[in-house]
Amino acid sequence: MTCPLCNNPDDELRERRAINSIRAWDVGCTDWEMHPDADNVWITIDTISVYVRRTDEGVAVSLYPKGREMDDELAGTWALFTEGELDENDHPPDTE
Repeated sequence: MTCPLCNNPDDELRERRAINSIRAWDVGCTDWEMHPDADNVWITIDTISVYVRRTDEGVAVSLYPKGREMDDELAGTWALFTEGELDENDHPPDTE
């Protein structure tokens, strides 16, 4: 087994950790939840590598060209966990 990002067979353990750091919901493998013990996960979407990492205060996301993950990021964003919390007057969005 080789690492999908760097094609290095020495990174088998890294690949297994990445696979184990997310789990699919029962909705056709389109929604994912990061394992509570995982700090980060790489996701490849066509020609873009997406790096999602948990921080002490929230989540940061960086986008890189596939195969050039050590280059400067193409784009990035972050959000605080407190921004995702609902207060007693908020209602979750309708899901139909």
